[in-house]
Amino acid sequence: MNLTALITELEQRSGAAPEAWRVALESARSSLKVSTASDTALEALALASDGPAAFQKLTRLLYQVAKTDPTHLHPADVFLKRVSDSPYSLEAWLLAVSDFLHWLETRGRSSDFNKMTGYLECCCASPEARGGHETLPRVLARMLAAFDFEG
Repeated sequence: MNLTALITELEQRSGAAPEAWRVALESARSSLKVSTASDTALEALALASDGPAAFQKLTRLLYQVAKTDPTHLHPADVFLKRVSDSPYSLEAWLLAVSDFLHWLETRGRSSDFNKMTGYLECCCASPEARGGHETLPRVLARMLAAFDFEG
């Protein structure tokens, strides 16, 4: 990962300060083992993130997966595979994860990242998602309103 080039691209995409991206990326690389998130996975996640704060939230979720289940190898790759198997982009998934976190926080709840992404996979299999007319965050909002979340 060419950090300087990546930071320049991230700054152009998000408008966030280069130093904020540098801190976020260095923090992610120092806290996440390569078995949790490869450089390639971190780069893809950073490029799809709204900004450094959103990227840091995501890397904290990946850290928690690795911390609670050290045998769970490559959680970032598992997440990226779920995304690639869905009709939605990585950007759409990250927006939905952000919305999901907000939904949980407003209810004083938290959840495991794998349970959250499993729920999002179910959202992707819903008729609304298969028709391609709804955004993933919108499908998530409808599913949460109709079925809640037990995770």
